[in-house]
Amino acid sequence: MLCSDDAWPEGNTHPRIRLASSAYGSDSWSRELILEGAIVGPPELSRTTAAKALALAGLTSKDVDVVQVHDAFAVEEFIYYELLGFSKPGETEALVDQGAFGPGSRERFGLPEFSTHGGLLAGGHPGGPTGLAQIWETVRRLRGGDKVGMCHLLGSGSVCIVQMLVRD
Repeated sequence: MLCSDDAWPEGNTHPRIRLASSAYGSDSWSRELILEGAIVGPPELSRTTAAKALALAGLTSKDVDVVQVHDAFAVEEFIYYELLGFSKPGETEALVDQGAFGPGSRERFGLPEFSTHGGLLAGGHPGGPTGLAQIWETVRRLRGGDKVGMCHLLGSGSVCIVQMLVRD
């Protein structure tokens, strides 16, 4: 149920999940703008939008338990580990080899689990419903015990939205 604070029903047994922040970033269009590479959009766009969303929510990357990313291509998720601030350049491959970012990552490495619903590719990446699927999976995880979730989405290569959800 999506509602305001005053509409929250008394006696509701579900934990309350709150949108802590929503940050938007965009790239400037020019005739020289070229979108190419392993991810959708310029790397700085995801990095700065995620940093803004965390700051607006009063959180750091260390607080995040679960992350859904715009992994429309298989390689993207690995790149977002670094761009969103969860690993340092050059450390990601070794972390992944050890099992980081998968099930149990929070307990073993202090790092969030990524794309816990299988990611965009597993869901067929149907465009419009992609963001809603990310929110639903994050809410499901927050109801199950995680406390902080991040949803990261890109569109048309030049728009990025990062939303932080928290369990109250």
